[in-house]
Amino acid sequence: MKIKKKKISKAILIFFAVMVCCTFIAKQTSAMTIARVHTEKMKGGSLVKKIEGTGEIQAADKSFQSLPEGQKVAEVLVKAGAEVKKGEAVVKLDMDYLNRQIAEQTREVEKAELDLKQQRLTAKHEQDQTDASVKEGEEQTDQTTDEEKAYQKQLASLQEESLQLTLQSQREKLKRLEKLKQVDGTISSDYSGVLESVGATEGVVTTGSEQIILESGSLEVCGVIPDHAVGNLKEGSEVRVLAAGDTEEMKITVERFGTNEEGKSLWYGKLPEQETEKTYRSKTDVTYTYSENTVGSYENVIPLRALREEQNATYVLTAKVCAGILGEEYTAVKVPVKVIDKDEEHAAVQTSLPADALIISGSDKYVEDGDKVRLDG
Repeated sequence: MKIKKKKISKAILIFFAVMVCCTFIAKQTSAMTIARVHTEKMKGGSLVKKIEGTGEIQAADKSFQSLPEGQKVAEVLVKAGAEVKKGEAVVKLDMDYLNRQIAEQTREVEKAELDLKQQRLTAKHEQDQTDASVKEGEEQTDQTTDEEKAYQKQLASLQEESLQLTLQSQREKLKRLEKLKQVDGTISSDYSGVLESVGATEGVVTTGSEQIILESGSLEVCGVIPDHAVGNLKEGSEVRVLAAGDTEEMKITVERFGTNEEGKSLWYGKLPEQETEKTYRSKTDVTYTYSENTVGSYENVIPLRALREEQNATYVLTAKVCAGILGEEYTAVKVPVKVIDKDEEHAAVQTSLPADALIISGSDKYVEDGDKVRLDG
């Protein structure tokens, strides 16, 4: 009898040992197959609007000087970035090309003078014919004769005036060419400053749109505003700027706004006085960052990475606890939310979730609604 009881006790112990082993193995297997998730709770607070962009350091003031139209550039005498004084030679024109221009323009002036002389002779001849016809007693009324004389006189006057304007224009053009020749085709700067660009290269025939651009005055930062952030920066906003080659950021205050040739919005701000001691050059590239807390506070703020989208609907997954064979288990449950606002890291939402809901913000495996999950840590 005692032996039988011992066998039963031993069998029971073996059974429980097997159960413990099976439970342990089951939990280990479950741990290997079920996704481990990181959860966070909702909290109140504000969002941070962050803008990042690029730009450059440039001169606050610029002067522009047009190159003469229709001339061939022989040489650009100053390199971009060099200091230029008022009256200093910047561009040398091709003298052979200029002399041919002067010869052609001289012929144009002579032609305009002949046209004007011919017009005056023609007008006088027509007037003489009209006067002779009247004297010969042609059959016409005095009124008709007066009207014809007035018309011819007015027409001749308009034609002569047009030719005089043409002659004047041709003479002025010749005068400008001769003035270029007097200075040996040298284009000198009308201003002092740092040369940004000339707008023409050796061998190019100018169209009149090319300009010598000089930079002067203090330096400022010009930043390009991303399209999605237009309107977020205001006058007086403080921007953190990092210039190429620097390791420390400088704080720049936005002073004004503008647009570039591509229609992009720009902001401008002068370099702080302590930064002007550094030898920054115009066209130095910069990156900038602007951060600002939203006005007011939101009741429900969640990590942006917790948001999911499906068929234009936004939702989150929560880890909901429930009883299982092996003890408490967690299941991913889909809950819709409405996004009110967001920044780069968080989103403010409207939701029916309680404050202590465990919102899944990360996992080591893909998780969807209804999946079993286990909490990280």
